[in-house]
Amino acid sequence: MQHLRDLKYWSKGLAIFLWSLYLTVYLFLFKQIEPEETNNLKTFIGLAISVLIGGTWWNFITNLYNTPRNYYDHKYFFAALSALLILGSAIWVLSLFPLYNGSDKELYTKFTAAFVLVHMACIFIVPTWMMTRK
Repeated sequence: MQHLRDLKYWSKGLAIFLWSLYLTVYLFLFKQIEPEETNNLKTFIGLAISVLIGGTWWNFITNLYNTPRNYYDHKYFFAALSALLILGSAIWVLSLFPLYNGSDKELYTKFTAAFVLVHMACIFIVPTWMMTRK
């Protein structure tokens, strides 16, 4: 029961949960980008990318789980939290689309395209930066 008083125990558990949640939401959003009409090549490419992303992140989560508590660092928790916040901002931008149903869709499309470029860079750079800090 002594491990329940250890902050690293809770931080590690929350980091694993947050990274798993991030992986689930990210793959769910990626699955929504399927083509409207049947196109086997696009479906295959989408599935291949999902498997690649899922396998890579699942390997990371498994390695994090297997890390002993005395070698665990809280930076994994904060990196997972930053990744979820960045993903949450993407979901927020996508939720703005119904507000532009009749008005300036071109402005929304340009904003979304710019946001996607920034998002794709930040979703990899910010957690990596947080995990490599000393």
